[in-house]
Amino acid sequence: MGKFSRSAATSYDLSLAAMEEASRDGLREADLAHLLMALSISEQVGGQVLRASGVTLQRVRQAVAEEREVQLRALGVDRAQVAPGPIVFHQTGGYEWSRRAQRVLTRANARGRDGTASAVLRELLEEPSGAIVSLLGGVGVARGELVAELDAVERLTVSGAGGGVPSGGGVLQRSDVTFVPAAVGDVWALLADPARMPEWDILLGEVAVPDESRGRVPRPGDTWEGLAKSEAPDGTPLKIRPALRRTVVELLAFRHEELISWRMSTPDEPRANARRVTVGLEPAAGGTRLNISFAWETTARGPASLVRRVRRLLMTPAMRFAVWMQLSQIGSGISRVFRSGGEAAVGR
Repeated sequence: MGKFSRSAATSYDLSLAAMEEASRDGLREADLAHLLMALSISEQVGGQVLRASGVTLQRVRQAVAEEREVQLRALGVDRAQVAPGPIVFHQTGGYEWSRRAQRVLTRANARGRDGTASAVLRELLEEPSGAIVSLLGGVGVARGELVAELDAVERLTVSGAGGGVPSGGGVLQRSDVTFVPAAVGDVWALLADPARMPEWDILLGEVAVPDESRGRVPRPGDTWEGLAKSEAPDGTPLKIRPALRRTVVELLAFRHEELISWRMSTPDEPRANARRVTVGLEPAAGGTRLNISFAWETTARGPASLVRRVRRLLMTPAMRFAVWMQLSQIGSGISRVFRSGGEAAVGR
């Protein structure tokens, strides 16, 4: 992934996570603290350094809540009246960055900087108001400690962000790494349950699991029938062609708490691309590291497939972006399940 693409991907991921966090507070403006929360769940070096230093999402949320409680108590406001709720970013709209948070992101992407999570964290630590340095002090972490750790890790790290390449055999595939602030067992319970797939796959509205199958450990080759999502998160009806409404969900691989692979196809429209999602899980400081691979499989055969291959070649940049977008949405969707609930759901 080139510098521009990596910078754009980082900005997208941080913006999404920060604005999701702002939505928990009933805000439409994401500020510096929300940016720090987003960095704390980044799988890039900046996020790893934060978590290794004890700056987890849980602790940042707690520090922000304590600061806010002090401020509100001075105003005579009961904290319980403004307790954070679930993430509602996707059901609402009108979100933006605060001016000072936008300046941090702009400087992290300026000439001579690479726009990575590390660059954003460095700029956040230098932000003139000192709000983040003060917040980190409440967590027991000093600015100099983080800068020294960033310097040490970056000297040893060769950037290896996820790549996306057209693969042979009619497959367009991309992979990336995502951090989830929850224990491996909890993440596995989500990913291994076909009935819960709509919680993290934005295209699925329902997966039917027969009563006789509930509680049984699934095996590779097992299939279930699902339905495409009929409404956007904000309740807007989605226009879905009848042939694309039904989905067959197949389990391709299953290694308990280590790896799972799903394939989603549309039996009523065999020419449509099948989707394949493979997730590897491993423990990480403060949660779980996910190695996610997403692929589109072309299924057409015969003379028409040549036309489709030529068309796909011409559309490769757009298709790469679409594959990256779905991969990003899967990673953020899995993470959001655990970030949107109560504080107990977040890895400490």
